[in-house]
Formats: sequence, C-alpha cells, structure tokens
Amino acid sequence: MLPDNCCIVIPAIKKNTAFTNDLVKKLAGVSLLQRAINKAKLLACPSNILVLTDSEEITTICKRNMIRCYYDRVLRLSIQNSFEETSTLIGSLISNFVHVLFMSAYNPLLGAQEIENAFHSYLSSDSDILIAVYKEPNRVFYATNCNLIEVKHRKNRDIIVESRSFQIIKFSHLGSDWASPDIKVCYHILKNRDTEIDSYHDWWGCERRLGRKRIIFTTIGNQKIGMGHVYRSLSLAREFTEHEILFVGDERNSQSTNNMIGYEYIYTVHNSAKITDHILSLSPHLVINDILDTDAPYIQALRNNGISVVNFEDLGSGAPFANVTINELYDTPLISGENIFWGHNYFFLRDEFYNAKQVDFTSKVDSVLLTFGASDPNDYTRKILQLIHPFCQRCGIRILVVIGSGYNFKNELNNEIKLIYPDVECFTGTSAISSIMERSQVAVCSNGRTLYELAQMNIPALVLSHNSRENSHSFVDVAEGFINLGIIDGSKTKETILSSFKRLVTDIELRRSCHQCLSRFDFVSNKLKIVNIIEDVLSKVLISTCP
Repeated sequence: MLPDNCCIVIPAIKKNTAFTNDLVKKLAGVSLLQRAINKAKLLACPSNILVLTDSEEITTICKRNMIRCYYDRVLRLSIQNSFEETSTLIGSLISNFVHVLFMSAYNPLLGAQEIENAFHSYLSSDSDILIAVYKEPNRVFYATNCNLIEVKHRKNRDIIVESRSFQIIKFSHLGSDWASPDIKVCYHILKNRDTEIDSYHDWWGCERRLGRKRIIFTTIGNQKIGMGHVYRSLSLAREFTEHEILFVGDERNSQSTNNMIGYEYIYTVHNSAKITDHILSLSPHLVINDILDTDAPYIQALRNNGISVVNFEDLGSGAPFANVTINELYDTPLISGENIFWGHNYFFLRDEFYNAKQVDFTSKVDSVLLTFGASDPNDYTRKILQLIHPFCQRCGIRILVVIGSGYNFKNELNNEIKLIYPDVECFTGTSAISSIMERSQVAVCSNGRTLYELAQMNIPALVLSHNSRENSHSFVDVAEGFINLGIIDGSKTKETILSSFKRLVTDIELRRSCHQCLSRFDFVSNKLKIVNIIEDVLSKVLISTCP
C-alpha cells in the first residue's frame, strides 16, 4: 500500500481513447477502467483515488466503486501531455495530499507491486518527480547527404523512452517546469515494455496475455529411474504455449536432467523438504506432477490453496486427491478414485514416434532389439545377449542393443562386444530409438514405456520385468502381441528364456498373430486426449482481475 498522503489520479477521457469505448469495453472479461480501479484499490484506500473523466458512463462506474470522480463533459487532453495537463485541472481537489500518482488505464498488464516498488524508489531517492520509462534497443544514425552514418561512440544500444503508464509528482510541483534545476527527476525502468494499449493489435495481445495461467511441472529423471518422466513432461509443456510454464525439481534429479529442462524453461531445484513451500510461493494455477507416487499431505496442501493438480503414474496416497491422475501403465485399477484414468488409452508417445514408419510383417527376422530401460538394474542386457547371440549368429540375425545413461555395466558390455560380439550394434542413451525400431522385427525388453512404443511400431517382443511394480503393468497381457515372462527368478531358467525367444523368431504364424494384435493399437491421438483433459482442468481455474 502507498502512504496515506499519496493520491492516485486516473485520467479516463473518452476523447483520448485508442478506439471507441475502449475504456469500458471488456478485456478478458473486465474493462480497462475497472482493471485500473481494481489496481488502484490494491495501492490505496478508495478515498485516495480520483478518476478524471468526460463521460457520464464512467462517472456511474466510479460511483459504483465508491471512488471520487471529476466530471467535465467538454474536457479534452492531449495524449502526449495528459499527466501535465491533468495536474493543473484538479489541484484544488487533491490539495491535502503530498504526493500524486497519475496512473493510466491503458496498461492492464502492469502490476500493482511494480508501481509500489517504483514509489518506494521515488521516496528513497528524495526526488520531486518520477517518470516511468522502458528500454528500447536501437541503432542511432545521423543523416548526411542522403546517407545514414551510425553513431559509434554510444556505450550501448539501449535508448530510454517515456512510458505513459504512470508518473509520480510532489503536489507542490504540480504545473512546475520539469526542466528547472531545482526539480529532481528520477525514473523507473519497467520490467515489461509490452503493456501499453494503443491499437486493436495491442488489445488482442493483452487479452491473450491476461488469459495466461501459470503451470508448474514437477518431474524426476536420473540414472536409476531413467528419463521417461522428463521426456513426457517436456512433451506436454510444449503443448501449452499460451500459458506460463515453470519447472521445479529436487535433489533426486541428475545434472543432465537439470540441464535438459533448464535449456527450454525456467527451472529451479530445491530440497525435497522445502519444495512444497516453494511451489506455493509461486502461486500457480496448475501443478503437473510426474514424480511417481505422491503423498496426500502434499496434494492436499496444493488443493487447499486453490491450486489444481494433475498427476501421472501415481499409486500413492495423494493420487485420489488430485483433480486428475493418469495411470496409463496400469490397465487394471490398483487403487480407488473416481478421478483416476487407467490404461493404455491414455498413453501418449514421445514426439519422435509421430513420423516413425511402422514395421511391416516379414516371414524372416533380420534384426532383434534388446533394451531394458535407463538403468537395467538386473543387467538383463548382457545376460540375454550372451544367451541369444549364438542362435542369432547362426541364423544371420543382427542384434541391436540400446542401453540407458544409468546402465552401470557399460564398460563390461563394451569390452564383451569388442572381444566376443563384434557383429552387435550398441547405442547409448539415444533420443531416437524409433529409428532403431524401424530396423527390427522382434525385441526383448523390460515391461515399461518401451512396450507401448513397440506396440505402436508393430514389433512383437519377449518381455521381462525388473521388479514387482513393473510386473504389475498389465498392457503386456492386454496387447496379446507379446510373450510375458514376468520377473526372472529360479523358475525361469535360461532354457525357458532361450526357447521362448527361438519360438518368437522361428514360428512365423505366432509372429504374424502377434503383429496383427499389435497393429490395432495407435497411440498417436492420445496426446491430444491428455492435453484436452488438462485444458479442461485449466478452464475451471479462475484468473485474478488484477495483475
């Protein structure tokens, strides 16, 4: 709030409008004048606000807002000098104030906090007048004989331009000559130049900006968990270009994850114990959590502060309390909640798969893909490679291996490939696995997101699960295009794995049946479905009428 000895004056002259009725026309549901009045009320009590107008309609609006109004039907002000001319008209009405803040109604994006900060700077500098300005990068030339010669001695390319958004002046200097050496003038550089409305184009831009909502993504990615959650969050964030996107993470994320997100979006990392407080301090409209299981207190803290929540892959106690939880890896519900969407119909692909060519069925297998997630904690990669390589070598089948950044046996694998399996191709941490799948007719993989990508590409697979959570992913059975071996334990011998693999490769009718079962899946349209769900949640979030 401004001190009580400060008066806010809002010129609202219809003869000075950018276009007809712009002061009372609704901008994102609220008129320019009402937005200015709302902003002024955040800075001062109603008795300290004065609107200057030539309109009876605006006078009525002021009465309804219980603020003072100076009305003169024939009043006319020049746009360039409106603040100076205004000061000479209403001096007698505000003579009991020490400071006068002239505020334009044509800057709906300018926040009350920035005006308050400028006022405190004005006071601390002991100035008589403060002018709002903005920086504009420009090259400056002078003309000579029809030639332009750049001014080279300038230290920088920014010029300072006056803004009509607001000015502050001591009452005792109303109508004074600002060029007088006895008057100290300071300036405040606006954070955002794109705030003033001078045309319909400006109006349209402001309306779009005022409709923006703040979305925070929390995601996790490291060597153990992999990058799937990060890829999904980034892919979704790119769909909401009309909104403000922020990312928040904690110490569980790897540096490579932090770099990947920070390259595109504002990203801050916090201690996990303080992350909730930080999110609340940012006042988002929506939080999208892609961090596996959440707990109820965290989600309830967000919801109790009016923040909508969307969770992904969440079986925790917080899942039922989110507006929407999407568990696309589980076709059978594992927890109760009316707001939880289950199953493969909600899985969406990474962007690289949208233009990938699906694999046609062939009677002969030329290549097999081995991939077991980002970390492959059970080292299935080397175990399966050792098991199937002799058979593949005899049959002329090329083995394509994809390992993740968290795979701890990379050196051992590379040495074995160099010494024992020189015909094997190995790819590390690839972001274009779709191109490798395009070369494969079958696969051996873990029971995660890769399975859905293989289904999209029509590639049958032998599937192994790393743990009980992964083993609960039921798409492997629903799809009917995979051979599910579950978690490898004492009952799953090498002979069982090898015989299952040989059958998948050599049984043409089995592979044909698997291929046909997988061909019915098409996950391309699912991303739009998820975006629409999130948009529906966003549409129910109210936006404040004040910046």
